Amino acid sequence: MTLAAGGLFSDVAPWLALLAGLCLIGFVVMVWIRRSIHDESSSSAPGFTLQDLRDMRASGELSDEEFERARARMLARLTEPSGNDDDEAPPKPDNPDN
Repeated sequence: MTLAAGGLFSDVAPWLALLAGLCLIGFVVMVWIRRSIHDESSSSAPGFTLQDLRDMRASGELSDEEFERARARMLARLTEPSGNDDDEAPPKPDNPDN
């Protein structure tokens, strides 16, 4: 039982279209999921913010003394030098030929 080339194509074409459509839908769903995961992870900063500390103090989770210590630590981290100053020249490598 042999089918003509035109008959074979007309039998396979709808299945190929369905497969291509499913691949396209799968790709769109995958991109949407990856974007939603990326948006959620980039929107939250690690650690506490100053507002978080204020809220914790207002709700009684932190005393005034604990709040002041945490605030001072947070501000000290912001004002301390990062160690990557552009003003300083990088160390020169040792060259025994000089």
